Amino acid sequence: MPTWRRLSVAYAIACALALAGIWTVTVRSDPDRPGYGTAVLDEGQVDASLETIAGVGSQAATLRIPTGVSIQSIEFLSANNVVVTGQVWQKYPDDLPGDFVRGIILPQAVAEEQRATETYRQDGTGYELVGWDLQATFRQGFDYRLYPFDHLDVRVLVASADRRPGIVLTPDFASYPAWEPSTLPGVEPNFVGDGWRLKHSVFSYASSPATSTFGRSDGLSAARPDLYFNVGLQLRSFDVLVNRLILLSVSLLIMFGIVLATERTPQGVNRYDLSVARTLGLGAALLFVLVLDYGQFRSMLRPEGLTYLGYAYLVIVLGLSLAIVNGVLYASGKHRIRLIEYEDNAIPNLLFAPILLSVFLVITLLLFYGA
Repeated sequence: MPTWRRLSVAYAIACALALAGIWTVTVRSDPDRPGYGTAVLDEGQVDASLETIAGVGSQAATLRIPTGVSIQSIEFLSANNVVVTGQVWQKYPDDLPGDFVRGIILPQAVAEEQRATETYRQDGTGYELVGWDLQATFRQGFDYRLYPFDHLDVRVLVASADRRPGIVLTPDFASYPAWEPSTLPGVEPNFVGDGWRLKHSVFSYASSPATSTFGRSDGLSAARPDLYFNVGLQLRSFDVLVNRLILLSVSLLIMFGIVLATERTPQGVNRYDLSVARTLGLGAALLFVLVLDYGQFRSMLRPEGLTYLGYAYLVIVLGLSLAIVNGVLYASGKHRIRLIEYEDNAIPNLLFAPILLSVFLVITLLLFYGA
């Protein structure tokens, strides 16, 4: 049996190291496609992106309005509501139509009082510069399946206040250094991230075909290019893991302790005085704490579906339940089950940790690398 015990310990350590390796690679990696839609880094990519949007890139009468964004802070109010502060500016060419409506709207902002406020106007060479202070709450859908190892893109959708066809907002690349997403152009050096690590910033276009003509016949139902400014964030996973894994780690240790405490003396008495009442009391108390903590986590984040951390809770709760059942059956001594009685509960002792870690490793692989 000592050989099997060494194999069990070695396999459990290998699974733990594999999990740690996957976590490390994920934390250090960058998303394959930064930004929502198609990222653009220069004027050439802007032209190519607009050409792919039917009825926009090919229009000779398109009016292009250079637009810039600078982000100062991002704060998550809930899983889908995020407060963004910063500045937005536009450069209006002098040859615009006389009835052109200057201004911006934030289609994804959810609070009417939190809109862009104009702060300055300046005349430039061939254009008029108008700037706004931005403080708005945006409602966006984020994918929290890998929480706390997920990458999120907070995006600010900027639209022109003039809704006539053929108006296209373009990034004002002239107001930034050469664009490299990892250098975070358009993000203030004193950025406040509320526990998030900055990964990239980038402009992008996404096609947004309207589902109606809004009662007009001037082509508003055609696809239009929406301009987004994206800030890539990654949660400081270590902070979350320290807070949550303390409880989960303690639960694992107690769980393994319940399984390993099933050992009898030569006289047939439990060596560690493990009784049915003690097993049930300890297990029930720990289950209650786990369920309560998971409920608090869900109420704080309110994600859709089960997150990676949620799977960790589920695996530990199921493992703890099995450990309680094993401890109760062993301590009672009334149910002579060969699997439990063989070599003084040796089989559950050997298989418990490897099976539990294997299940969590498979879940990790499916979530992180599955289709």
